Amino acid sequence: MTRLLENLKPEYNLEIVEVHPGACMILRGSDANDVRNFKTDPSARRRLLDWLEIKGLKGISRMDKVSDHYVAACAAALATWQWSLGKSVWRFVSDPPHHPYDFVC
Repeated sequence: MTRLLENLKPEYNLEIVEVHPGACMILRGSDANDVRNFKTDPSARRRLLDWLEIKGLKGISRMDKVSDHYVAACAAALATWQWSLGKSVWRFVSDPPHHPYDFVC
């Protein structure tokens, strides 16, 4: 994905960041048991979506059925959004060539 996005530069002003969705949720105060179990437990996914809405991702919990990938994508969106505002909870600054992008939670 990053290679594809890199090919869109310089036509588009893109910034790329790496995110670990589970760490994002834990470091921002979500329930650790829900994060541990959201891949297999629909109730944990629902609670995490409700928690993510409280964190500012409005409207994400309106779906009836959600996959673990959806929850992870929402958590990654939260981490990326907060990074773009300079509000990362944790940040490993890029160090090319081995770590070409910031890694944030």
